[in-house]
Amino acid sequence: MLKNSFIVLFLIISFSILYGNYLEVKNFFARSSGDDISVKWNVSNEDNLKLFEIERSIDSDNSFKRIGDTKPDGSKMYEFADKEAYFIIDTKKKAANKFQSDKVYYYRLKIIFDDDTFIYSEKTSPLIHKVNSVKRTWGMLKEMFR
Repeated sequence: MLKNSFIVLFLIISFSILYGNYLEVKNFFARSSGDDISVKWNVSNEDNLKLFEIERSIDSDNSFKRIGDTKPDGSKMYEFADKEAYFIIDTKKKAANKFQSDKVYYYRLKIIFDDDTFIYSEKTSPLIHKVNSVKRTWGMLKEMFR
């Protein structure tokens, strides 16, 4: 009887260790509003989470760069506004100060745990950001005086 109790206790602890920190990213998507790009996601579990880093890629070769971060707050629902998406320099074409309207963007999350291990989410589907003309004009005027 005591042996069975130890086996059951061992199985419960093992299951908790293996599946207690299971994290699933759900509904991860990005949407263009004409002003900026909103990145939204939900998670199934926030245990032992330290940080969400949001990364963006404008290349088909998936070279992602960190653009911001969000700390877990217990809500399990998150949103990040990429306000700089309308003005990205295409370094491969050496096109400095060129607005990238109608550029294809990809986003992903780097999910960092308390022990500094991390995983990546799947990247989002391709997103074409159509910048509204007022924002594009204002951005060009600001760049002239930098």
